[in-house]
Amino acid sequence: MKRIVAIFSVFMVGILSILSIAACQGQHEHSFSPWEITKSATCEQGGKRQKVCTVCGYVVSEDTPMLGHNFVHGKCTDCGASEE
Repeated sequence: MKRIVAIFSVFMVGILSILSIAACQGQHEHSFSPWEITKSATCEQGGKRQKVCTVCGYVVSEDTPMLGHNFVHGKCTDCGASEE
């Protein structure tokens, strides 16, 4: 019985994979998940974010800008860097 369940599970995963690929090759309007931060931006480096189509798994990624320093009294309130 366990063997039948295992074979059926593998079969279903294969069918779902094929359907997912077929859905992407057909014309459909992407339905994206909310943006997810994959790398946080810092004062001196930009970050990255992505969203995934919930229908076919297509991924859209984009860079986000660096935050820049917020100096107060000569020191960055975010990272502690000194203003020169």
